[in-house]
Amino acid sequence: MATSTTQSAFPLKGKPINFPTAAYLALDAEFGRCVAQAMVDSQVELKYTPTRMISMLAAAPSAVQLAKALVVSGDFQTGLKHAVNAGRRDLAIEGIMLLPKFVSLFTKGELDAAQFRLDNCNA
Repeated sequence: MATSTTQSAFPLKGKPINFPTAAYLALDAEFGRCVAQAMVDSQVELKYTPTRMISMLAAAPSAVQLAKALVVSGDFQTGLKHAVNAGRRDLAIEGIMLLPKFVSLFTKGELDAAQFRLDNCNA
């Protein structure tokens, strides 16, 4: 599993600086590629263009950070509803979060929230 940070040997004002590991950064990038591919697949397979998600992803520091923000928001995005109603949970960012290769990027609470959203987003 990729660990999210390593501590620097050079503390700043007595506090260690945490830097992302190369493995974490690689997994973060792979997660982003999967989210981007899911958006393309939504357009092709579901005939749904996730315009708002595309905008949010472009503005976010990373797809992981966007996913973390989305699962704690109170909103069930339209794209999530489309994917779940079409039986394609794998096209929702929440579904991608829950893939075994990506769970190390998220806390248990974030993963639980993703599962809750998938289970309760009935449109």
